[in-house]
Amino acid sequence: MIVLAVLTAVVGTAHGGEARLAALGPSPARGLLVNRTVGSRPFDPVDPARPAVVVVHGLNPFHPVVHFTLGARYGETLGRRFGNAVQVFAWDWNAVTTTDLHLGLGLHANERFCEEQGRMLAANLIASGIDPARLSFIGQSSGVIVCASASRTIAAHHGRPVARLTMLDPYCKQHDLIFSHLGATSCASTVDHYWVPGPSGFGKAVALPGVSSTRLSSPRRYRGLARPLHSDHMHAVRWHLEAM
Repeated sequence: MIVLAVLTAVVGTAHGGEARLAALGPSPARGLLVNRTVGSRPFDPVDPARPAVVVVHGLNPFHPVVHFTLGARYGETLGRRFGNAVQVFAWDWNAVTTTDLHLGLGLHANERFCEEQGRMLAANLIASGIDPARLSFIGQSSGVIVCASASRTIAAHHGRPVARLTMLDPYCKQHDLIFSHLGATSCASTVDHYWVPGPSGFGKAVALPGVSSTRLSSPRRYRGLARPLHSDHMHAVRWHLEAM
């Protein structure tokens, strides 16, 4: 009963039609591009003739008890709107998001690992032959670092930016890494930044040329601290899914 109570507190249940963004059980993926396009199989390759949206979840401190399912939710949402005209892919790195933290190397080492994941993702997409103008990224939390790193690598390879980089509540202390070191505004034609204030949101405003920065509501505030997957931080993803 104690274990069930803990799992319920972590995962929770969907309320009022909310999208469930995680599921019980492990994902062994250590950096895997999974096809979530409606009507496609998980390992179907990228079709370079069609636009593609790549979704990257953030750190998963609950592995192996829980794995994130953001990619599946975006596949459903975009599938209802576009059918299979728009491809949706998830970068699944559930099994290793906190590898360096578990080794005691700290947050900065984990950020470098996020950059490495981004370069791995970029290598997959470059090998597919897809034009960067057909590529859009959606990153959640530290997944934004992965997306920015992938965009930078792809832009450097092709000499042209990707189409869009959407950031969902990246940790405010990682802004310098995302915008200065990785140069997010120079490797994507459009940069959208959605943020939620504390206590259960991680973001803050960004006042930079080329960045559309939007503050979202924070309906859960302190209540979100008790249920991490229903925090204001995760509310940014649910809001974005509904807005699409």
